[in-house]
Amino acid sequence: MGHYWNAVLVHHPLGLLWPLTIAAVIATAILGSLRRRGTPPRWFVQLNALLWAGGLLGAVMAVVGEMACAGLMSEEQECRSALKELGTGLLLYSQDWDDRMPPADRWFDVVRDKAGEGTYPHACPAYEGTYAFAMNRFAAGASLAGADAPAETLFLVEHPCRGPNETTAQIHPRAFRHWESANVVFLDGHARSCRRGQQHALRWKPADPGRQDPEPHDRGR
Repeated sequence: MGHYWNAVLVHHPLGLLWPLTIAAVIATAILGSLRRRGTPPRWFVQLNALLWAGGLLGAVMAVVGEMACAGLMSEEQECRSALKELGTGLLLYSQDWDDRMPPADRWFDVVRDKAGEGTYPHACPAYEGTYAFAMNRFAAGASLAGADAPAETLFLVEHPCRGPNETTAQIHPRAFRHWESANVVFLDGHARSCRRGQQHALRWKPADPGRQDPEPHDRGR
C-alpha cells in the first residue's frame, strides 16, 4: 500500500483528490435539503459543483495511478527475481569450490557458463543498460562457511554497471530504480528491496576483520 501511494504522489498527485467525492455527496444531500426550504446560496451550489469536479478527477487519476503502480511493481518483482536467480547460480558454483565465492573479475562469467549462453544476463526492466547487477566486492573469493551472518551480508546489488563482472562496495545512488528502492540479495540467497537511506545499515564484509579467512581461492580463474 505504501508503494501505491508513492506512485500516486509521484506520478498522479491529483489522485489524492478522490476523497472530495465523499464531501460532494454530503454537500449534495445538504443542497437538496436547502432547496426544499427555498433557494440555496449560490456559493454553496458552486462549491458543490467544484467538489464533484475535483472528486471525479481525483477518482480517475487514482485509477490511472493504480495502473502505473501495477506496472512499476511488476518491474521491481521481475528485477528481484533476476537478481535472486543470479545469486542462486553463484551459490551453486560455491558448492563445487569448497563454499568459496568466485573471484571478482569473473563472477558473472562463471554463472553464465553454468547456466548456458543466452540465459544471462537478465536485465532489470527499469534499467536501460545490459548489465544491471554488481557483486559485493568483499564477498568475492570469500568463504561462505566463514561468514558471520550470511542472512545479513550483501551478495549482489543493483548497480549501473559498465560491464558484466562489476563489483562494488556501496549501493550507487542510481541503483534506487524502483520507487526509491534497490533490490539486493544476501549470502544466504534471500532477496529484498532496500529503501534509499537504509543502505548505510547494510553489512558488506562477510567476516570480522579479526577472523578473516586466508587468501581467497584462485581456482576457476
